[in-house]
Amino acid sequence: MDFFQDNGRAPLPPTAERALRSVMELLEKAGPGFHHLVCQVGLPGDDPLIASAHADIGDEVHNPDVGADVSEMADLTEVLAWGFVIRCGVLLMQTESESGSRIQGWVIGGDGMTPLTKCALLAAVAMVPQEPGGTAEFTTAFPLHSPGL
Repeated sequence: MDFFQDNGRAPLPPTAERALRSVMELLEKAGPGFHHLVCQVGLPGDDPLIASAHADIGDEVHNPDVGADVSEMADLTEVLAWGFVIRCGVLLMQTESESGSRIQGWVIGGDGMTPLTKCALLAAVAMVPQEPGGTAEFTTAFPLHSPGL
């Protein structure tokens, strides 16, 4: 994943490192296709933080090409890091691939990111601003390993 290479960068705070690793794992597991990600974190007494990003992942099995805007990914990772700090939020991903369109999601909590069930996903999608799209299948998300701090 080219946009996350460690080019001699300074160490990140633990929460930011955790968010970065979570986004990297999510994209690695997402597989080929065009992925639209939205992360929303509710701040107590304030408007929610929202960031979105897009990633186009090629279909090579080992080392697929990943096209993504670094600025979008940085914003998404920052909002996710805030979610880990306050232990609240949701991350949704809509994937367009040869097999169709599907939406998956994760709730951000004290134990990391937990996959949303299909029912919980329907409720979350209604609460998070999305780009208008066609018909998509709502599916339970795959598990992510996001160890505690």
